[in-house]
Amino acid sequence: MKLMENKKQTAVEWYWDKIKSHFEHDGDLFETATFTFAIAKEKEKQQIVDATCLGEYVNEDDREIGERYYNETYGSKGSDEVGSSLEWNGEVTQGSNDHVPDVKKMVEDDNYLTPVDWLMDRIKWIHRETYDYLIKEGQYDVAKRTENAILDKTNETFKK
Repeated sequence: MKLMENKKQTAVEWYWDKIKSHFEHDGDLFETATFTFAIAKEKEKQQIVDATCLGEYVNEDDREIGERYYNETYGSKGSDEVGSSLEWNGEVTQGSNDHVPDVKKMVEDDNYLTPVDWLMDRIKWIHRETYDYLIKEGQYDVAKRTENAILDKTNETFKK
């Protein structure tokens, strides 16, 4: 049973549900793909929160409104949930801040692509056959349309 039955699914989550089976056959590949997904989720959360104020925060209350909107609509599903128990390069990240990669810093450093585009770009390098399949089957296009629809709805909801 899914814990967040009333929560909506984001574009990156939908995309991950469609592609994760392509990585499950190889533990190292799956670990890399899962870590990549965690970063994409954080990028997507930041993008949705930013969209609540059309990218212009007047004060910290604006950011809190965006965070609350994200949590109420999609659940609290950033890198904290997905990546908190990952084992990365043989080190378990759960429970020790010394070994937790700074996902938020990675997001800020690599913020020129939308989350779906960023994830797709990484998939191309992680597993080229999966990348080719996603393009051929049109799943990338569906994920992009979903991502755009979420942002349009968020912008419309918070238009001032």
